[in-house]
Amino acid sequence: MSGPTGALKHVQSSMESVAGLAKGLYARAPASTATLLSLLLSYLITTARSDYVLYRSLGVGGLAPPGPIGWLVHTFILRPLAMSSGREKDPERLPVSDEQVQGQSLSLDLPKRKGNAPFTFGLMPHRQLDQTLPEDGAMQKALASHFNKLATLNINLRPSISVLEAHNSPSLQVQHSPKDISPAQIRSYARLFLSGLHAPRSDGSSPLKEFAHIHLHDGSLHLVLSPSHARIVLAQGWGELHRLAGAFYRGHWWPLLILPKWLANDAKARWGYLAQRAQSSRKAALLPPTYLMIYAPRDEEELQHVKRIIDAAAAFALGHEPISEP
Repeated sequence: MSGPTGALKHVQSSMESVAGLAKGLYARAPASTATLLSLLLSYLITTARSDYVLYRSLGVGGLAPPGPIGWLVHTFILRPLAMSSGREKDPERLPVSDEQVQGQSLSLDLPKRKGNAPFTFGLMPHRQLDQTLPEDGAMQKALASHFNKLATLNINLRPSISVLEAHNSPSLQVQHSPKDISPAQIRSYARLFLSGLHAPRSDGSSPLKEFAHIHLHDGSLHLVLSPSHARIVLAQGWGELHRLAGAFYRGHWWPLLILPKWLANDAKARWGYLAQRAQSSRKAALLPPTYLMIYAPRDEEELQHVKRIIDAAAAFALGHEPISEP
């Protein structure tokens, strides 16, 4: 039998088989079965407790509520939607470069980041947990100052408090007036990607779109880059994709990742539809495929590189290279 009824009967039959196997094991060796079940339950409780403690260490921020309810949302709703661990650092995960090249003319020359990548955890919130900076320290103030400078020099940029993060996170938002937007910019990935990042009204009616914000407690950032610049950042080790980046885009799920790359798992097969999607007036949902965490700068040299990455994010959002010096 095919269809939903057949599938339901198959699931029911499988559950009955498992239940029958458990009963058979218990009948043959009740003490051993009870011990195994007890060990399994103990393992699950210990794992859940450790995971909850780690979740609470992330602090406030993101869209999930804090406490047990937030942990349940994080664990059983968000995690199944996230990309598998390890793919957040894979440049091959990214879409092909935007044919509308606005915002990609900015050169982004980055050296390899020194040392190992920091440990990160979480989805909402998503946090850097080591190699961090003192809370609200000099580096964070320098990054916020760069946000303010870009907003002062570029009329379409606005500094504000993030609507995607904790209540005190500085953000940079873009607003285009109709006369500023070229036909190519309307069709670009930037319009599509930023259409899901509404600021400050979550219904999407606001002309402001948040494309970058700073985490004051650790010095890391979240921002949106063009595919070509995001590829450079990942390859050189300066950041990683948010594991929910692109989760509500078709390319996140299809073609299936288990397929061989040569068959249907390269960037064109996965993300080729974006060019047509960008030319429509449809809005995207939530985090775009190039939504990244940029690791906290550890010294003045790294700070300058991170500022350059921020400039690249501004270029993508604006559709042209931003003015960064008066």
